[in-house]
Amino acid sequence: MTPGRPRRYWEPFYLDRDQLCDCLCRRLTAKHRGEINQGDHGAVVKLLRAALGNELPNRQEANLKALLEQKDELQYESRDDAERALERLEEFVAWAETQLLK
Repeated sequence: MTPGRPRRYWEPFYLDRDQLCDCLCRRLTAKHRGEINQGDHGAVVKLLRAALGNELPNRQEANLKALLEQKDELQYESRDDAERALERLEEFVAWAETQLLK
């Protein structure tokens, strides 16, 4: 956690960010399309786009893709990589939470 940044309730689960992203995507696609992804990380972005259409901002689609691509990495190459991944996660979760509350 970056000094000065407020702690979010989900930060302890950061190491399982792929599970967090998957859970949010499943909830969003179930809510908006009545479907859930069946564990295929390659298809989750397409299903989310199909469910939300233009309500899925390109930036959030890019954040999700980047987070899922890193899901198998055990370590980051640098602290900057880890910080950027956390920023992507925070931004995606904040956006997803607002969508779920609509």
